[in-house]
Amino acid sequence: MAKQIPINQLRSTREEQSNNNDKIPFVITHNPRNFKFIPVAKANLSILGQDEKMRRFINSETLLQSKRQPQNLKRLLTRARFDQKRTFSVSKCRDSRCGACPYIHVGKRMYIPNGVSLFTNEDITCKSENLIYCIKCNGCQEIYIGQTGNTAVDRSSLTWRT
Repeated sequence: MAKQIPINQLRSTREEQSNNNDKIPFVITHNPRNFKFIPVAKANLSILGQDEKMRRFINSETLLQSKRQPQNLKRLLTRARFDQKRTFSVSKCRDSRCGACPYIHVGKRMYIPNGVSLFTNEDITCKSENLIYCIKCNGCQEIYIGQTGNTAVDRSSLTWRT
């Protein structure tokens, strides 16, 4: 059938297709629980026609209903951006009056004698609260692991007083 039409006519653009502006696209994301918007939009299209500027754009009351596919679970849970893995460490607060700074083990990991490596999952200083801490006795080399809701400074002052 296309061979019967002259080549010049096939290569030319059609005016009917380029001036197909009589329909207004109404695009919504599909959700079966959503209210049916098209009847409401058609009923209120005349309100837009009352405005002089909008009347130029709205030639007819034909709405073209389009439904966009919603994001699937994979798209909701994944991102295109890759997060860089941060390395957390223990550091001193650098306050000259801090009583805990001389005793803080600075670094990313702490190795205890039984072969276990302890590491932090966020940046910690002497002023950090809600800690799980590790104290090593200099006399018997025994390790004590404890937990406190106070700061490391408050906890260390209680330990050294007793």
